[in-house]
Amino acid sequence: MKITKEQAQLVSKLLRITEEEAVKYSHEVEGVDAVYISIPEKGGASMLVSPDLEVLYAISSVSFDKHLEAYKLGMRTPIEAFEE
Repeated sequence: MKITKEQAQLVSKLLRITEEEAVKYSHEVEGVDAVYISIPEKGGASMLVSPDLEVLYAISSVSFDKHLEAYKLGMRTPIEAFEE
Protein backbone atom coordinates (compact mmCIF):
# COMPACT_ATOMS: atom_id res chain seq x y z
CA MET A 1 0.00 0.00 0.00
CA LYS A 2 1.16 3.52 -0.71
CA ILE A 3 1.22 6.13 2.01
CA THR A 4 -2.04 8.06 2.40
CA LYS A 5 -2.41 11.75 3.14
CA GLU A 6 -3.53 10.91 6.69
CA GLN A 7 -0.54 8.63 7.27
CA ALA A 8 1.85 11.28 5.91
CA GLN A 9 0.32 13.91 8.20
CA LEU A 10 0.66 11.64 11.24
CA VAL A 11 4.25 10.66 10.43
CA SER A 12 5.12 14.31 9.85
CA LYS A 13 3.79 15.22 13.29
CA LEU A 14 5.31 12.29 15.18
CA LEU A 15 8.75 12.22 13.54
CA ARG A 16 8.96 16.00 13.07
CA ILE A 17 9.56 15.87 9.35
CA THR A 18 7.62 17.42 6.49
CA GLU A 19 4.76 15.60 4.82
CA GLU A 20 6.83 15.61 1.63
CA GLU A 21 9.68 13.86 3.47
CA ALA A 22 7.21 11.33 4.91
CA VAL A 23 6.11 10.47 1.38
CA LYS A 24 9.70 10.43 0.07
CA TYR A 25 10.93 8.13 2.84
CA SER A 26 7.93 5.76 2.71
CA HIS A 27 8.05 2.24 1.35
CA GLU A 28 5.41 -0.37 0.66
CA VAL A 29 5.78 -3.53 2.74
CA GLU A 30 4.92 -6.74 0.94
CA GLY A 31 2.45 -8.95 2.76
CA VAL A 32 1.59 -6.41 5.46
CA ASP A 33 -1.13 -3.79 5.51
CA ALA A 34 1.21 -0.99 6.57
CA VAL A 35 3.64 1.58 5.24
CA TYR A 36 7.27 1.72 6.37
CA ILE A 37 8.95 5.10 6.83
CA SER A 38 12.67 5.28 7.49
CA ILE A 39 14.63 8.50 7.88
CA PRO A 40 17.90 7.91 5.98
CA GLU A 41 20.36 9.63 8.27
CA LYS A 42 22.54 8.65 11.20
CA GLY A 43 20.27 8.15 14.18
CA GLY A 44 17.18 8.33 11.96
CA ALA A 45 14.11 6.60 13.30
CA SER A 46 11.66 4.38 11.47
CA MET A 47 7.97 3.72 11.77
CA LEU A 48 5.37 1.29 10.50
CA VAL A 49 1.95 2.87 10.06
CA SER A 50 -1.31 0.97 9.53
CA PRO A 51 -4.28 2.25 7.51
CA ASP A 52 -6.09 2.99 10.78
CA LEU A 53 -3.08 5.08 11.92
CA GLU A 54 -1.64 2.71 14.50
CA VAL A 55 2.15 2.98 14.62
CA LEU A 56 5.19 1.05 15.69
CA TYR A 57 8.22 3.28 16.20
CA ALA A 58 11.81 2.01 16.20
CA ILE A 59 15.19 3.62 16.79
CA SER A 60 17.87 3.33 14.13
CA SER A 61 19.60 0.35 15.76
CA VAL A 62 16.52 -1.86 15.26
CA SER A 63 16.71 -3.80 12.00
CA PHE A 64 13.82 -3.75 9.54
CA ASP A 65 13.27 -7.49 10.05
CA LYS A 66 12.97 -7.15 13.85
CA HIS A 67 10.76 -4.09 13.46
CA LEU A 68 8.45 -5.91 11.04
CA GLU A 69 8.37 -9.04 13.21
CA ALA A 70 7.27 -6.97 16.23
CA TYR A 71 4.60 -5.26 14.11
CA LYS A 72 3.26 -8.63 12.91
CA LEU A 73 3.08 -9.77 16.56
CA GLY A 74 0.76 -6.84 17.25
CA MET A 75 3.14 -4.53 19.04
CA ARG A 76 2.27 -0.82 18.70
CA THR A 77 3.60 2.44 20.09
CA PRO A 78 0.95 4.54 21.84
CA ILE A 79 0.54 7.93 20.18
CA GLU A 80 0.78 9.46 23.68
CA ALA A 81 4.42 8.33 23.80
CA PHE A 82 5.26 11.11 21.32
CA GLU A 83 3.75 13.92 23.37
CA GLU A 84 6.10 16.33 25.02
